[in-house]
Amino acid sequence: MSTVKGEFKHESVQDKTSIVKYLNALSEGLQKGSLTFNNKDKDITLEPVGLIQLEVKVKRSESKTKINLKMGWKENHAQEDNGPFSIEPGA
Repeated sequence: MSTVKGEFKHESVQDKTSIVKYLNALSEGLQKGSLTFNNKDKDITLEPVGLIQLEVKVKRSESKTKINLKMGWKENHAQEDNGPFSIEPGA
C-alpha cells in the first residue's frame, strides 16, 4: 500500500469523449486496485482497499449543471456500508 502523502489537482474543460475516457480509467483502476494520477508537475498513486465511501451531488440551475463525485477511504481501516445506490445511463 502506498503511504506517500501528497495532493494532486487538475482542472480543465474537456469534451464528453475525453470525460468518458477518464471515467473508464477510474473504473479500471478501481477494479485493479491502483490509480495513478499525473501531469507534468506531479504524480500520485492510490491503492484503494476495502469499502470506499461514495458521495454524489448533482445541481442544476437555468444556466449551469454540476455533478460532483467524491470517493474516499481510510487506509488500514474498515468503512461502514450505507446501503444501495444506483446510477443509470439515459436513453
